[in-house]
Amino acid sequence: MKNSSHVLFFIASIPFNITCAQNANRGLTVELLKYLSDVAKYASEESRDEINSLPEYDFIIVGAGSAGCVVANRLTEASDRNVLLLEDGREENYIMGIPMLVQVLQSSDANWNYRSVPSNNSCLGLTNRQCMFPRGKVMGGSSVLNYMVHTRANRRDYDLLECLWNTGWSYDSVLPYFHKSEDIAIPELAVNTKYHSTGGYLTVSYPPYHTPLAEVFLRLGK
Repeated sequence: MKNSSHVLFFIASIPFNITCAQNANRGLTVELLKYLSDVAKYASEESRDEINSLPEYDFIIVGAGSAGCVVANRLTEASDRNVLLLEDGREENYIMGIPMLVQVLQSSDANWNYRSVPSNNSCLGLTNRQCMFPRGKVMGGSSVLNYMVHTRANRRDYDLLECLWNTGWSYDSVLPYFHKSEDIAIPELAVNTKYHSTGGYLTVSYPPYHTPLAEVFLRLGK
């Protein structure tokens, strides 16, 4: 029979695939239950919303993204300072912490829905040849929309800023502030004290939920 070896391989692989799927589903269920447990825990610890405006503030921070939240926490370390943190968006919810749902969020009101200018060199398959430029309109800012990716950009970007007469913006100049804000929770990176630090307000870690389904998917792909 034509392609009989392929058919036999497929038949033989069915029990393996079913077993893998069953194990993956069990793993996914366990991780989902862990996640829901954490959601309930963090929700109970969340500060309740209240209207408590002051007539004036020492500092006003526009944008409650990763940087804005860190700056607000740093400034309020001194108890005599009044700090107002503004964000033009809604509260973040814990569904937004699932990376797989980010694509859906990018089509929601949690995104400013910016577009690049039309180009003849990029985004040629998109409407008006304009790239999407997702920016967070939500508590947590753009960190909610970027698949939980943490990056500091390229050091040359900062050095270029200083070359454009922005004194103090070279990579070596801003690196101490990255140290001050970061709480690295990845052991193999934490030992590199030249570039990483612990104890700051911005925790950087691997995703806490990693199911066997991901491993099965990679194995089957190979």
